[in-house]
Amino acid sequence: MRRGVLVIGNGFDLDLGLKTSFNDIFNGWDPNLDVKISSLYDLVCGETGNQWNLLEDNIRSLYPDAISSFGPITSDMDEKCHQEMIFKITSYLKEMDKSVNNQSYAYKLIHSIHQNNKFSIYSFNYTDSVERFIDQDVCHVHGKIEDNSVILGTEDNENADRKLCFLQKSFSPFYKSNDLKCALNNSDTVIFFGHSLGKADYLYFQEFFKKQSEDGLSEKSRKKIVIITYDEESRRDILFQLFSMNNNRLDLFYQQNDFEVILTCKEDFLHEKYERRFAELLSYLKENSVSNDQTKLANLATSFR
Repeated sequence: MRRGVLVIGNGFDLDLGLKTSFNDIFNGWDPNLDVKISSLYDLVCGETGNQWNLLEDNIRSLYPDAISSFGPITSDMDEKCHQEMIFKITSYLKEMDKSVNNQSYAYKLIHSIHQNNKFSIYSFNYTDSVERFIDQDVCHVHGKIEDNSVILGTEDNENADRKLCFLQKSFSPFYKSNDLKCALNNSDTVIFFGHSLGKADYLYFQEFFKKQSEDGLSEKSRKKIVIITYDEESRRDILFQLFSMNNNRLDLFYQQNDFEVILTCKEDFLHEKYERRFAELLSYLKENSVSNDQTKLANLATSFR
């Protein structure tokens, strides 16, 4: 193993025991009336807007001609609602209980990643749930609460309306360049934990997954890819997303990579199997750590004396 990439989503924080679900944050939210009558509030806090992976899909539906139950889009009200949502997210995450479960998959993995010392970490979360435990730089793709740089919105949309460009992530004053695409291509081990790989972040991963599914991929391009998610439903959602990303050839992706999915739900009937797979992953990280590489080199040098 040369280099690795860890990509984390909200499922990572949830596995730690943090209350960071969409409902945790927005349950009981009661903003001013001018926010409540916006199309954005109607879409986000209506019956369909109760999950992070649906939030950006709902925001996307404002383009180009969305009509809410209150009438047509009014960009001023939607922009105010957007700002209030960011403030709500930031204030809630700063003030929430940050106690964690040190027996969780997420806790064990992040310490193994740190000890391995070969991984770059990319977080799609706003929290400092990684930095609290390890001294390592983390790229926060969508900003973080510590410096009030939360980015909320959708990816660039060809049907975007100039009046609604504030809803596009790339128009945020906090949006920054990152090297995630390059890191994915240049690594031989990639781990996703708690990331839905949904449409909202499709552009970050599309090229990577398509490349790893090309017929005739060379042996040197083969990668170890692990996806850690919660339950069977989320496993199927992710696999179908990969199926769609890869020209309906999920079988090629399996064949040309060392690929597996691990579930963290203790109620799953295959939980013991996933426990073993996770233990094997931790062993792999230890075996391929920088310190272990150095020990092997030292032993090899000694053998030639």
